[in-house]
Amino acid sequence: MEKKFVIPSDGLKLFSLFFFFSLALFSQVGIGNPDPKSALDVNGAISLREGPALNLTNNDNVNIDLGATVYSLYRIIGPTSDFKILTFNTPPGVSANNGQLLTLINTTPHKMTIVHNQGSGGELQRRIYCPNGQDFDVEGQNASITLQYNTLLERWVVNSHTDIGGYGKNVQNKIGVTDINTNSNAASDMADMNITFTPKHAKVFVNFSASGTMDKDDGLNSQAFATFELTKDGTTIAGATTLASDRTYNLVETSSSSTPSICDEMYYDSGGATGPYGNSENITRTFTPTNAGEKISVEFLTFNTEYGYDGLLIYDGPSVSSPLIPSGFVHTFANHAPDNAWTGPGTGTSAHTAAGRVFTSTHSTGALTFRFISDGSVTYPGWEGCVTSGIAPPNPCAEMFVLKCFMIEVVLQGIIQMMIFSLAFIHQQ
Repeated sequence: MEKKFVIPSDGLKLFSLFFFFSLALFSQVGIGNPDPKSALDVNGAISLREGPALNLTNNDNVNIDLGATVYSLYRIIGPTSDFKILTFNTPPGVSANNGQLLTLINTTPHKMTIVHNQGSGGELQRRIYCPNGQDFDVEGQNASITLQYNTLLERWVVNSHTDIGGYGKNVQNKIGVTDINTNSNAASDMADMNITFTPKHAKVFVNFSASGTMDKDDGLNSQAFATFELTKDGTTIAGATTLASDRTYNLVETSSSSTPSICDEMYYDSGGATGPYGNSENITRTFTPTNAGEKISVEFLTFNTEYGYDGLLIYDGPSVSSPLIPSGFVHTFANHAPDNAWTGPGTGTSAHTAAGRVFTSTHSTGALTFRFISDGSVTYPGWEGCVTSGIAPPNPCAEMFVLKCFMIEVVLQGIIQMMIFSLAFIHQQ
């Protein structure tokens, strides 16, 4: 005889009520797992189905419609240039579900920008919060970003993203292959050196190397420098200067108060090797080469005069009418020494002292002329100089400039940066 157990309808209702009550009481659900350890414990993979592709437009996209059925995954199609995402559509005054996830995959090759907290007028709950309160760029085809809704903030927030950015990845470089010949104090754009990129951070580092040569004019003691400028939209935002000079080499290595054995003669102030110079002096002396075709060089082993009041003028040639070799000193009403005199340090600065410097004639005669002027009071030890006459050896560094590892930290503002290196090569006489 077959037995059947029939559960009355009232018993079924009671069982169902007990079941749902148990779920509410424990608030833990296991899928493929009889012993869940969290509110939702899944033993296996989770699949989030993709919704219909979002067909967006170039530029701004506001109140994007996710469809009657909202999904957690969407592909973006449509844009033919860079585009922006501002808000997602919801009914007026209604926000998305708390904790709702939304992943967007950009299938286009164009940049996708998530705009921070803008759009939709007074419907603020449709907007997006970006990290640091700044618009967030996602670059690279098939790059993605995941947003999550937060009801306390009443905004979507950026949860995670993938793109081609990051330190060491967003690196742009250019190599110039065109030589530049210039002799102007006005900067001009360098060929091949345009760089357009999107910075991922407020600061970027620029590493720049360059080298070149300077052609000195006959009869001039030439000095030149190259200035490299970094510009954005025509405005200089950083730069560096490198010096090229034919006055930088030393014929002899010496220490203070020593007499090199190769000196043809010593050049002292009026006080000689041990005494100071005198007051109210105006003394001129010219050194000429021993043999035709040679050049005079004078290296100042020591140099100390009253700064700003007693100074030595140095001329590249046989007289005070020859080109002046400037020190950069500027005469003022209170000072006695003339402009571009070599002076100091005394109790002042050593910026215009001749100590440790070598002056070599570039004049056709090979001569150098010195004129010393002192005021009516206060004297110092003066100078000692090593004078040589000869054919100056070639100096491979004297007429070259080399700028290596020029690294600067530039604070950038804006999204797209146009970077142009400009070159100004100034020749001073």
